[in-house]
Amino acid sequence: KAGVGIGSSLADVKAVYGEPDWIENSYNFLVYNTEIDEESREYFLVKDNKLIFPLSSIKSIGTIVSKEINEAREEGPFKDIFNCFSRLYVNGLGKKNFETLIFANVFKNFKYNRKTLIDNLDSLVNYAELTKDLGYESVMKPVIEEKEEYSDSFLLEKEKEAFGFYLSGHPTTAYLQDNPYTIPLNEVENHFNKKVDTIMMIDKIKVIDTKRGEKMAFITGSDETMSMEYTLFPKIFKEYSKLEKGYILKIRGNVERRLNQIQIIVEKIKILEGEENDKKE
Repeated sequence: KAGVGIGSSLADVKAVYGEPDWIENSYNFLVYNTEIDEESREYFLVKDNKLIFPLSSIKSIGTIVSKEINEAREEGPFKDIFNCFSRLYVNGLGKKNFETLIFANVFKNFKYNRKTLIDNLDSLVNYAELTKDLGYESVMKPVIEEKEEYSDSFLLEKEKEAFGFYLSGHPTTAYLQDNPYTIPLNEVENHFNKKVDTIMMIDKIKVIDTKRGEKMAFITGSDETMSMEYTLFPKIFKEYSKLEKGYILKIRGNVERRLNQIQIIVEKIKILEGEENDKKE
């Protein structure tokens, strides 16, 4: 599907990082994060129709830590997770850096899930610290206790913290199978002046007072394809005034155009995920 990578689109990249001057105005790229064994760059790499993120794009990593990772890599490929942590630690990385990189999933080539690495992080850092002074041969490798992976929703939030947007999926995706008649937001404009059902996650809410003193709201919501504006007039907003950022909603509404922008005028809401999801359509 155009615009969806493993998952995100070039549109997402542009929204967070601006318009790259070296990419054609196209939405056919699949977006991937890099791995720890790949050379750390300060720029995005286009390879085999994939837009690969540099380690320096990960929040709190940046160019300085990326340079330290490159220096650790000069000895050759990392042999295993222990060798990797040891060499990175020697070159200046600390526990917080490792935690960030774990949630960015750059250690995936070592075949440990992120929950396992986080729960064993202290042991791995202690091992790395000992090998810095004593050498690899003198220190026994700790036993890695494997854990069941975090929930998909938790991993997606951590991924967004690391990269600035969802990279491998979107929280709304889990609800699509049970709601087959909803349409993705990037197809809404094809249904102008018609009623549509969509699933979105609330990114932003703006509440205003009408001339009559009633409250209404403009909501920005997103799915895995794009963002969309939703308008809740006073009657609807009164029933759902406690909506919050992060709620996942199934919305029925009419597709209209306001200030030359497509929007959905909300008629019905079902809360799929959020504190008030006991409400009915």
